[in-house]
Amino acid sequence: MNSDIEHPVLGMMRYDPRFSDWNGILLDDGKTAILSVSALDEASARQLLDQIAAQLPLIPDRIRAAKHYAASQLLTLKNESWPDIDDDTPLSPQQFVDRLTLDSLSFQDDFSQTLTFADGDLFYGHVVQVSLETDGQFSRAVIAG
Repeated sequence: MNSDIEHPVLGMMRYDPRFSDWNGILLDDGKTAILSVSALDEASARQLLDQIAAQLPLIPDRIRAAKHYAASQLLTLKNESWPDIDDDTPLSPQQFVDRLTLDSLSFQDDFSQTLTFADGDLFYGHVVQVSLETDGQFSRAVIAG
C-alpha cells in the first residue's frame, strides 16, 4: 500500500489515492507551487524523487526556459485573438513571460514533465501547460482549464 513520503531534500510528499500520485511544495522565485510525482508504486516514487532532488539546481532554469517556450508558441495567438480588456497593445515576448507564474510541476515515471502556469490573465484566467519530454526537449505549449 502506498503512503506519504518524507524526502530528505524535497520534504513531505502526500500520497493522493484518487490520482495515484504524490504531491508536495516547490518554491519558485519565493512563490509556492505544487510538485507532483506520478509513479506506479511507492518504491518507484522514491526513486523519482531522488532523481528530482539531484536535478533541483536545474529546475529554475527549466522553468524560465518553459516560459520562453510558451511565449514562442502562444504569443501570436495571444496578440491576435485574446486582447487585454483594458489595452489591446500587443505584448512583447518578455511581457508574456513575466505574466506567467508556476502553479505546478508534474513528473511522470519516465521523467517527462508538465509545467503548469497561472496565465496572469493572458488568456482570461486559463492556465498554460508546457510539456517537457524525456530527451529534455519541449514538445508543446497549450492553453487549458
